Amino acid sequence: MPEELPAVDRTRVMSYLENRKMWLDGITVTGGEPTAVPDVAALIDDISCFGLPVKMDSNGMRPEVVEELLRSRLVHTFAVDVKGPFDKYPALTGGAATQEQASANMDHIFGLAAANPQSFYFRITKVPLLTKDDIETARGYLPTGFELIEQNFVPPGRNQHAQTDPEKRRMSGDVVSRSNRGSNPESLEVQRHSGPPAVQALGA
Repeated sequence: MPEELPAVDRTRVMSYLENRKMWLDGITVTGGEPTAVPDVAALIDDISCFGLPVKMDSNGMRPEVVEELLRSRLVHTFAVDVKGPFDKYPALTGGAATQEQASANMDHIFGLAAANPQSFYFRITKVPLLTKDDIETARGYLPTGFELIEQNFVPPGRNQHAQTDPEKRRMSGDVVSRSNRGSNPESLEVQRHSGPPAVQALGA
């Protein structure tokens, strides 16, 4: 589980990437919820020296951070998890997001995506709480031209992701302190990592 992993020193992350950069197609910044980490922009700025495209996995609940990372061109692609209909967000997030917060934050994200379609894609995990109608409702939120990628639910405890990236050389650990890790309600571990081939150098 993420809370059992050791914190990883930033110097070790840089060394890890330096030693493998010739074989990498990109870097995925994931979590937990990476936008909840106070210094995530500085870390991404550091790893940008490798000249590799950066993808970030996010639950969309901190759209102002996503907007800043997009504006500064530190992140090339955002994979955003749409958890379900907004009225089910309190149940889907364990109370971490209200219906109103979900609607406002995701509407902000959808606006960014509409203006920057090349930089976003959206996913939903078919957790037991969701019905087919719920998934269609969530699909209807997306801006014109976007598809909602459906992922199968992987029960906790299985050593796999709902939709797995190639991870032959993945670090074991987390570059953020335990106060910003998977135990944080904003981590929202229900929906896991997916996307184009990349090494997941951050998170767990």
